[in-house]
Amino acid sequence: MYEIFIKKILSAQKIAIFMHINPDADCIGSSLAMYKYLINYGKQVDVFLEPGNLIRKNLFVYPNISVINNSKPTKYDLGICLDCATVERMGKNSANIYFDRCQDRIWIDHHIYPYIIEDSIIETTSASTSQILYKIFKTLDASIIDKEIAFCLFGALAADTGVFSFSSTTAETMAIASELISYGIDNNYIVDKIYREKSICEFNLMVESLSKTQFFYDNKMAVITFLTNDFVKTGCDIYSTEGIINNLIEIDEVILAIAIAEERENVYKVSIRSKDPFDSSAYARIFGGGGHKNASGCKFKLPYEKTLETLVKTACNFIKC
Repeated sequence: MYEIFIKKILSAQKIAIFMHINPDADCIGSSLAMYKYLINYGKQVDVFLEPGNLIRKNLFVYPNISVINNSKPTKYDLGICLDCATVERMGKNSANIYFDRCQDRIWIDHHIYPYIIEDSIIETTSASTSQILYKIFKTLDASIIDKEIAFCLFGALAADTGVFSFSSTTAETMAIASELISYGIDNNYIVDKIYREKSICEFNLMVESLSKTQFFYDNKMAVITFLTNDFVKTGCDIYSTEGIINNLIEIDEVILAIAIAEERENVYKVSIRSKDPFDSSAYARIFGGGGHKNASGCKFKLPYEKTLETLVKTACNFIKC
């Protein structure tokens, strides 16, 4: 099933791992799990994140996080891009290394793509990229999976499933979580640190944004906004917005939740959450984005008012309004 990965790994010695921009817990955890696994396998490994991208403070609990961007790029036998399968999501600098300095390449992801991607392992039924990696690692050599790898994979899996509460959670997801715990990791500590723990500024940002929630279509659609002024007022940044949107989709009447976060003037990161039967990935693809059926995202390069208007009007095609 994972012959393409095994073949590429066996023929490579120097390997580079790449993440997507604005990396989340699954992306970071999967990348560091892959790093440690390949080190244990006897490979030389570097890990890259697009310059200018920050990592949320709570994710520094991951083992070996200091290896990220700790090496100058050189020539590599293989480049592995995790939790991402598009050049745009990698960032320009990472994409240049991936294509110009890596002799061979592979993408591993669990997001939905409307087209075939060569040299890839895309499993849209997996709850996280880390879920795929665990199966790959067991197929190649289960004996070198250690506690640090299990820590990274479990943290990534727990975060991307909302601690196993999202619809993407399957029997396989739970079975893998159980096996990872058997490596002796403190699963409660990992969940607290990576998923639940918030700083004071993150709490204040959450309160600020939720207090200004806008509702549309008889409360079927809810929108929160994070503007530059909100970040200045609370002392937070755009990386602190992760997870706040889940408060909206938990409202019983809401089937579509939107978070609009200002990156810079007239550029907005849009996060989307939905409940069945609303397909958030189909909605996001209209705007050049994508993701999963119930969790997706996209980007707008328009003034805020036009961004909001477009999102609301387009939702009418999916909601009875």
